Formats: sequence, C-alpha cells, structure tokens
Amino acid sequence: MAFRKVALLAAILVLGSLTASAESSPTGDDPAHHFSRADMCTEHYARSVAHWTYIEVKLNLTPEQQGLWTKWRDALTPGEQNAHMACLQHAGQSDTHSTFVERAVRFQQMLAAKAASLQTAQPALETLYASLNADQKGILDESMSHHRHGHEGVDGHHEEWEHHSHGGDWQHRDEPPSNP
Repeated sequence: MAFRKVALLAAILVLGSLTASAESSPTGDDPAHHFSRADMCTEHYARSVAHWTYIEVKLNLTPEQQGLWTKWRDALTPGEQNAHMACLQHAGQSDTHSTFVERAVRFQQMLAAKAASLQTAQPALETLYASLNADQKGILDESMSHHRHGHEGVDGHHEEWEHHSHGGDWQHRDEPPSNP
C-alpha cells in the first residue's frame, strides 16, 4: 500500500513538472515531445512506477498476494532507484566526447546492475507468481510483453526517442524534427 502511494505521488509530480515545462516553452514547440536528458530519466522512471501500480491494481490481489507483491516490488525498488539516479547523473554529463566504446561500457554496467537487481528479486517473484490464479498470471504475463515495447539501445536510451544536436533535446522518433 505504501508503494502505491509513493508511485501515485511520483506520477503526479512528474505530470506536474511536465505540465509546468509545457506552459513555459520558450520556442513555441510542443514541449511534450521535447525532453532534456534528465526529463527522459524521470519520465522513464515515472512510467515504470505507474505501470507496476496499474498492474498491481489490475491483478486484484488477495491480502496474502498483496504481501508477496510488496515483497517483490521492495526487492526491485533499490535497483530501480539506483538506475534512475545513475541516469540522472549521466544526464548531466556531455556525450560530445563520448566514444561508442565508452557508451557501450556504460550500457554494459547498466545491464549488469539491472541483472543483479532482477536476480535479487527473482525468489520473491517466483513465490508471488506461484500464488496467482490463472487469470492473474495471464495479466502479469501480458504486462511484461507490453512493458518492454521500447527497448534500450547501446547508449542506454530508448530507441523510440532520438537525440537532436540542436539544443540537446530528446524528441520522439515519429515526430518531425523541429527547426534548430
């Protein structure tokens, strides 16, 4: 229950900050499609938290299952928070002089940290999954196929977003490039 409250608060804060930045866009462009690297980090983290909160509600867990869900999410939370903080830290650095090899090393480090977090949470996930009925398992199975729709590239950014050299903004790849 505490995780749900934190997740909801995080989602509200992110939406509020995006709305505020949308209202104060100096370029007149649609700011919902232009994010700084730090905004992308926060957007990704907030969407992930919101996704798992949505799945939690959709599963309609029993009190016993709720405790198992909380145990699993609590096991994942430190890894997710560390990944978010690493993303924010990297967002403050310039990639201007970053080589492909350096970006590949950062991506490997990110994957290793994510794998370690998942491995730590695996026993709790297995216990939770065993407690679910067939319908709940279907919901959780389906959620994983939809949750990974935007796979990360070598530089650790989602493929559905592209970095534009003018102004250092991120833009959704389906959007036409804005004028520099």
